Amino acid sequence: MFFVFKICSCFAIAVASSVFWLHFKALFIKRLISAQRDRRAVIFQLLIPAFFMLLGLLFLRIKPHPDQDSITLTTSHFNPLLTGGGGGAPIPFNLDYIISEKVASHVMGGWIQKEEPRCFNFPEPERTLAEAVEAAGPVLGPLLISMSEYLITSLNESYQSRYGAVVMDDQYADGSLGYTILHNSTCQHAAPTYINLVNAAILRLVSGNSNMTIKTRNHPLPMTMSQRLQRHDLDAFSVSIIVSIAFSFIPASFAVSIVKEQEVKAKQLQMISGVSVLSYWISTYVWDFISFLAPTSIAVFLFFIFDLNQFIGDGCLMPTISIFLEYGAAVAASTYCLTFSFNDHQLHSSALDRMRSGLEWCNNCSVQRALSQSDATVAWSELVRLV
Repeated sequence: MFFVFKICSCFAIAVASSVFWLHFKALFIKRLISAQRDRRAVIFQLLIPAFFMLLGLLFLRIKPHPDQDSITLTTSHFNPLLTGGGGGAPIPFNLDYIISEKVASHVMGGWIQKEEPRCFNFPEPERTLAEAVEAAGPVLGPLLISMSEYLITSLNESYQSRYGAVVMDDQYADGSLGYTILHNSTCQHAAPTYINLVNAAILRLVSGNSNMTIKTRNHPLPMTMSQRLQRHDLDAFSVSIIVSIAFSFIPASFAVSIVKEQEVKAKQLQMISGVSVLSYWISTYVWDFISFLAPTSIAVFLFFIFDLNQFIGDGCLMPTISIFLEYGAAVAASTYCLTFSFNDHQLHSSALDRMRSGLEWCNNCSVQRALSQSDATVAWSELVRLV
């Protein structure tokens, strides 16, 4: 306790002395003149963080919103460059039964590609057959395997992409029909599109009217409160990543002048000339903290422009500003400690950029997980923790 009191007393005496303030003023003016000469420092501290923040927030703004307009489920968007303006795609169809031939003749929106027997060696054929029979039954299971063999072996036989295939059962005694759709998972709406296509063909067959059709639209339901909260958390997480990447350039600018002075022995000359160590570090710290206020102001200004209520909403503005100021105060001091490990200011800048980016990214994951335990946030946290 006495030792700590002794140190504090010495520190207070040193700061109160007129020589300290004289050195502090001279060193502060030196940093100001150096900053006016070194345009790269201004770019690192102002332009690059602001540019990356603006670019990241713009990308975040233009991403598709989940509340989209309804879309009509049709095959007209498939292969438009190869088939003309109407679009369409080949439809592999098993024609083993009479009813399947009748339904296929009424299909519109594509052209029938008759399934042919093919031979394809599955890695575990017996297990594959057993699983198919267990899932679809003793009749439909082998038919699905046969269609899968045909789809695999005929992959390169046509230029047009295939997005769905139809496997029909024989007509039941009560007149009902059953069919199975195999869809290409690269097309998000392939399954409902081909279900609608077959249903429309059955309607035309039963009614005897070739002009009848079924028009199906897909429109997402409004987002629930839980989904809105998850989206809110993900947006906040994305913005925090953008801010971390942008502000990772700033500590490098703090260290450039210090490492460069150590590299050219300018710091040693100042110490020999009588400059106190305390005035050197405090003047450097004050200058760096004041210069940090500029990118902080730009960041808060961008939050207002993009209306990020997660950071500037009710009760959020002051904590956001406090976090920025605390980050600036902490990162400057920690950067000074790392300057003693380098003798090349260019190498130090690049190494510090990479290290800060990685540490801040992982720290953001931890903070977001502490603030919100949504499934999406936890998933992101676990992913980055593993990386």
